Amino acid sequence: MPSIPPPSDGWRSPRPFVSLDIPEPGLYAVTIRSGATLRDVVDVVASLPRLLYIDHHRPSPGDSTVTLHFRALPHDLGPLPFGGV
Repeated sequence: MPSIPPPSDGWRSPRPFVSLDIPEPGLYAVTIRSGATLRDVVDVVASLPRLLYIDHHRPSPGDSTVTLHFRALPHDLGPLPFGGV
């Protein structure tokens, strides 16, 4: 299956292309699989609190899947000086 989706959505399997795991309070792991669209990513991360990207890893060598790790920012931090929301 190609990673670039065709014009119709008929080929997409029921497996989620983007998933969220919370391994411990304040830590978030977003796994993105080949074939994910921007809308897939936005649908998963849109309701998350303010986060800071900390690192990433590939669950399997040679696989195109990647997991991005984020940490929640404190609520009392105020506005971020580098343009974050």
